[in-house]
Amino acid sequence: MMNPRAENSILPPAANWRSLPQSRALYAAVIMVGLTVAVGAALRDHLPASSMPLLFLLAVLIASVRFGFWTGIIASILAFLAENFFFIEPHFTFHVSHVGDWLTLVVLLAAGATTGFLVGRLREEADAAQTRAVALEVMGQCAASLATCETPAAVFAALTQNLARVSDGQALVLVPEAGRLVIRSSLPEGLVLEPQDSDAAERAFRRGSAEDPAAPGWAGGRFAFRLLGETDGVVGYRPLMASGRRDEQAQHARHAMIEQARLALGRLTYAQDAAEARASAEREALRAALLSSLSHDLKTPLATILGGVTSLREFGDAMPAAARGDTLLAIEQEAERLARYVSNLLHMTRLKAGLDFHPDWIDVLDAARGAVARARRAYPQRIVTLECLHESVIIRSDAVLLEQALFNLIDNALKFSSPDQPVQVVVAREDALVFLRVKDRGPGIPAAEQDHVFDPFYRGSSHTQSGTGLGLAIVRGIVQALGGKVTLESPWAGQGGTIMEVKLPEALN
Repeated sequence: MMNPRAENSILPPAANWRSLPQSRALYAAVIMVGLTVAVGAALRDHLPASSMPLLFLLAVLIASVRFGFWTGIIASILAFLAENFFFIEPHFTFHVSHVGDWLTLVVLLAAGATTGFLVGRLREEADAAQTRAVALEVMGQCAASLATCETPAAVFAALTQNLARVSDGQALVLVPEAGRLVIRSSLPEGLVLEPQDSDAAERAFRRGSAEDPAAPGWAGGRFAFRLLGETDGVVGYRPLMASGRRDEQAQHARHAMIEQARLALGRLTYAQDAAEARASAEREALRAALLSSLSHDLKTPLATILGGVTSLREFGDAMPAAARGDTLLAIEQEAERLARYVSNLLHMTRLKAGLDFHPDWIDVLDAARGAVARARRAYPQRIVTLECLHESVIIRSDAVLLEQALFNLIDNALKFSSPDQPVQVVVAREDALVFLRVKDRGPGIPAAEQDHVFDPFYRGSSHTQSGTGLGLAIVRGIVQALGGKVTLESPWAGQGGTIMEVKLPEALN
């Protein structure tokens, strides 16, 4: 099975280039020195004796670059012995007969050791720079991903994914649940903590302090734990411990990403609080508007009905027939007005609670004809026309709700347009969309008020007709529930008036 670090971590191996060499490094040093001896022996007759230390120095340099300081030292010692044994007279002995040859050997050993040390340090610095660059890149990617998170679960997933990249490939987030910590996100998936690591996580959460892993070779956990928040839980990761010391750049990156996650969780909390505050303010505003509307719009029709009934009861047959007819008509009209008001309130209540409807294939023209017929009955003196270039317009929607929304648009147009001007209803199909347009030639809607006309109980600053301000709000709620959109254009075609347009998809998802 592949090591999780090989899959998830992108940091270079955290090796100390001055650490003791492994067996393969020793073999490599022996082989390189042996090859140098073979090359020197082959070129003995073509190269001056003073060139051999340079060849051995090259072998030491290669060993230091590839395997580190101590391998370079061992290669220097082997080069010292090989130069003495094979190329210093007397040959094939370790005896040195000339003082100058001793100087050559000592310089070779010192140069090899110095070269190995310097090259090893340069390799350390190069690896540190690479680690720093990778850590900065991961920090930037983590910040970008956390900025787009909209839920705590998304924050946890982004944090564990990026922490694993600058750790030993293993990271997790634990959150409190039913009095204990449970893993909410982990990489690799299905990660299970050892008992000692679970205990360390509990201590980090209860005490609010950091818990570091046990040193290599000591009993204890292998994960480091940091607090995310007093109620958010803890985050754990497995540091790089291969060299016996943690990588400082990666550690700084991990701490920075954990702090970014804390800020992201705080942002989500503030956003949730703000949304709840806005919803509470909207409910209070709606409640106040509803109470104001009830006190005004119920009082007028009820007073008319009560006055008419009282007059009929007290005067009865003593009233002229025309007066009785006018009184009964007033009672009927106010009762119908009251019924429409109650109906609008019920529709608004359903919209606030969430509509429960069952879409089916319907003919939009049937719904439009029904809405136009209702409008003609409610306004017998007005002209309402219906236009459509198609014999039928079939979509998947709710016929009752669609008819109600269209009737409210027609009702609004009739109320706020001149009695001698017609109201046009147009049904059109374009590609996979259906459009229902209600056109009037009234005074139009001021630009400053067009963003508010669909708000509940909004009537505008210059309204002259009675009403509750719920009609257009109900239209918007119904159309949105049907998967569509309602817009307005006022004035239109440079002729004044308003166009209310409902755009619906052919098939409701």
